[in-house]
Amino acid sequence: MDGIDSLFKHWWVALIFGILAIGLGIYMFIYPIETYVILSYMFAVYFILYGVSTSYITFKNRELIPAWGWSFAFGIFTVILGCMLFIPGMAVGTFVYYVAFSVMFMGINACGTSFALKSQGDKGWGWTLALGIITVILSFIMLNHPLMSVGVISIWAAIAFVMLGCTLCGLAYRLSVLHSSAKKLGQ
Repeated sequence: MDGIDSLFKHWWVALIFGILAIGLGIYMFIYPIETYVILSYMFAVYFILYGVSTSYITFKNRELIPAWGWSFAFGIFTVILGCMLFIPGMAVGTFVYYVAFSVMFMGINACGTSFALKSQGDKGWGWTLALGIITVILSFIMLNHPLMSVGVISIWAAIAFVMLGCTLCGLAYRLSVLHSSAKKLGQ
């Protein structure tokens, strides 16, 4: 497969990470207090995997992605952040900022991706943009209230991750539609 279709053929990666984010968010809703202690490890693994896959797919398709460096740098940043979350003795308060900024960057990345979808003629790009904006807004709420109770912070993080998961699943759907269309056109 050549051309733009090689960018769309990895739609399932966004779906997997979307489902993982929704699952992580639901888990945090069910166990907000207990989850807080182990959140850094769960987020660390998620961030590392998400960052590696984002960087890999972006680098592999760099000729097809306008301003690909931002998406690649975001992936590298996410991997570094995930590794930092494994540092023993990390302050619980610091963890809130890591999560909020990461969710913010993921939302910003979704917004940028929506415009790439628009440039390819995708009619559903607005949903990815709207969900990305909501994700960024939720990250600002997390940043502005770091001293809330652990349960409330866990709930905000849960909402943000459910939104991120919905954004990624929607993106996966749009990419799969574009992939199918490209295959039908014989690209």
